[in-house]
Amino acid sequence: GGWMTARRVALLFHRDLAFCRGVLAGIEDWLNETGATWRLRHAPSTSKVMPSLREWQANGVLGHVFDEGLAKELRDLQLPWVNTTLTIPWLEIPTVDAHHSQVGRMAAEYLLARSFRSYGFFGNKWALFSRLRELGFRQRLQEAGLDAVPHYADYLPMRPTSTSWVQTDDELSSWLQSLPKPVAVFCCHDVPACDLIEACAILDLRVPEDVAILGVDNDRFECEMAHPTLSSIALPLHEIGRAAAAMLDRAMSGQELDSQPQLISPSHVVARRSTDLHAVTDPCVQRALAFMKQCSEKDISVNHVAAAAGLSRRQLERRFRLAMGRTVLNELHRLRVELAIKLLAESNLKIEAIAYRVGFSGARQLADVFRKLLGKSPSQFRNSNSPTPW
Repeated sequence: GGWMTARRVALLFHRDLAFCRGVLAGIEDWLNETGATWRLRHAPSTSKVMPSLREWQANGVLGHVFDEGLAKELRDLQLPWVNTTLTIPWLEIPTVDAHHSQVGRMAAEYLLARSFRSYGFFGNKWALFSRLRELGFRQRLQEAGLDAVPHYADYLPMRPTSTSWVQTDDELSSWLQSLPKPVAVFCCHDVPACDLIEACAILDLRVPEDVAILGVDNDRFECEMAHPTLSSIALPLHEIGRAAAAMLDRAMSGQELDSQPQLISPSHVVARRSTDLHAVTDPCVQRALAFMKQCSEKDISVNHVAAAAGLSRRQLERRFRLAMGRTVLNELHRLRVELAIKLLAESNLKIEAIAYRVGFSGARQLADVFRKLLGKSPSQFRNSNSPTPW
């Protein structure tokens, strides 16, 4: 259709959230791929936008709506509307979002691999995405015979603006002090995770030695600004944007949409300093881990690791397995894949070059180990994780 008949679509996103910027980039991808002509208006997702929206007579709305007032008003408009956040529990609107309970499981798997025995969860009691992440996290821990102590504050997808900062800090510090250390805390997204790093600094708790912290969203701005830098679970933002745009397109063409949300699996953990620790007490295993961390990019063998730990290969293997629940080689492969993941997602290096850079013998070995650990090949992984815009 021509420009005059193009559909008017309002995009209601807070563009200072990395989640929203990634989803918008996915919507843009979909528009370019399909050649659909939409006339777009951008606005933050607050009730203030309603008068303009009514006046403009939008044909559809695509948004990241977590405000109850705005949600009610949009619902009353009876327009095709697709949401990209499961926040409001009662809202039965077609939604595309990350698979939150899988996000929680991924967090648990990642932290369990670091041998923690004590866990916390820091999130929102009410927001659906936080509840589902907590559920997935605690279910996976329970399978391992463990559980997490939760603490709640009113984080929605953004920092609460009206809450008392002082009071929340007091409640947070008494919770933090009550947790048996070393503890690993999974946060419902990067913003509470950064606030938690701050709270630890005030209490003289070391991150990651006393408290390891993992966020969600991989908001590079939040994660890299934190001290220490924050490890976080990357979400498939482009896919969420693409799928949401396709869904709105179907709705505007008169198709009845399912109010069952379409959930897309989380991508991977981006490891930074805040979880850079294994909660192991055996000093020889600690030495082995530190050596592997420093040298994982070089071509080192299990014998090199044993020498660095001051043990025979057999002694190291036995003590390592006891402390970590896996072999030295498994751990070396895991470290290398972790580095490869970062390079695949954030650089344009060829896969062969990445394989050598992270210490594998070539693309073939990288692919074998990668597939074993992640269930997909490095190129499949890269295709579903085009480098994220800031």
